[in-house]
Amino acid sequence: MNALEKLSLLPQFGRADAGTLLAMPAWAAACRIGETQCVMKLDAPVCADPVRLAIKLGDEDHVLELADTEYFANLHSVWGARSEMPQAILLALIEKDCGAFFQMLENTMRRELKIKGLAEEGAAESGGRKLHVNVYEQDRVILSFAIDVSDAMIETLGVLRNIDASHPEVRGMQLPCEVQYAAFTLPQEDLADYAAGDALLMPEAMNMKPLAVVAGALSVSGEGQVLAWKDEGLVRVVGAEEAMISLGDILDEKPFEVAEIAPLAPLKLVRGGIVIAAGRYEIVGEQGAMVKG
Repeated sequence: MNALEKLSLLPQFGRADAGTLLAMPAWAAACRIGETQCVMKLDAPVCADPVRLAIKLGDEDHVLELADTEYFANLHSVWGARSEMPQAILLALIEKDCGAFFQMLENTMRRELKIKGLAEEGAAESGGRKLHVNVYEQDRVILSFAIDVSDAMIETLGVLRNIDASHPEVRGMQLPCEVQYAAFTLPQEDLADYAAGDALLMPEAMNMKPLAVVAGALSVSGEGQVLAWKDEGLVRVVGAEEAMISLGDILDEKPFEVAEIAPLAPLKLVRGGIVIAAGRYEIVGEQGAMVKG
C-alpha cells in the first residue's frame, strides 16, 4: 500500500470530513502554474495592501486578494502606483500578468473563473471562511493570495489526496494498537467450556513476533509488513493493555516492536471486538498459553 491508501484506512483521515482535512496543518495541494509544478499551503500571513478582485467562480461570487510578488513582474513594477492607474488599464495588466495563476485556480477549484473588476473595500464575501495561501515552487514561496471559500469549495479542496503524508504532524501521530499474539478458530462448545484455570495453547507467542492491529483497520507485523486488516471473526489473544505506534513507523513499514511477553502478563480473549475472557500468559509444558483468570 502507498501512503495515501494507509491514511485512507485510518478513521482520523479516512472518515474526516472536508472541513477537517482542509484545517489540517498537513494540507498541501499540488498545482501547476503554466509549466511550473507548485504546491499550495495554508501558511500565508494576512495579505498586506493586496489587490482585491471581485471574481466569479462558477456561479459563486468571491473576493480574491493578491499580495505583491516579483512573480507577477509587470504588476510588481507598478505596485506602488497602481492606485493612480485607470482601473481598465490596471485590470488588463492583472489579467495578462496573472493569467497562468488564474488558470491554476480554475483547475484547482474546478470552476470557471471570471474577473468582474476591482473589489470595493468592505465588499461582501460569500463564504464565512478565508484561506490564506502560499504557493511554493519547491521550498520557495513564489506568490501569496487569499480567498473566501464556500462550502462547495471546501468540499473540493478538503480531500485526502491533499494531505502531505510526510508532514511532521502526520508522521508524529501516536496511534493506539492492539498487540495480537495469536488468532485461531475455536468451536463454540470449546469456548463455552473454557473455565478458570484452563489453558489455551498459543505457540505463536513463542515462535512469532506479535502483530499490531491499528484502529481495527491496519496490521503491522514484526517484520514491518503493513496490510489492510479485517476482523474475520477469529478468536484472538491480545494484550490487556494497548500499545502505541507512530504513524511515521507505519508509513515507513518499520517492524512493530514490543517487549517480549513475560509470564503472568495480562491477556484478553476477543472475538468480533468483544472481550470474552481475561487471563494471563503462562508456559504450559514447553508452549506459551493463555490461562483464564
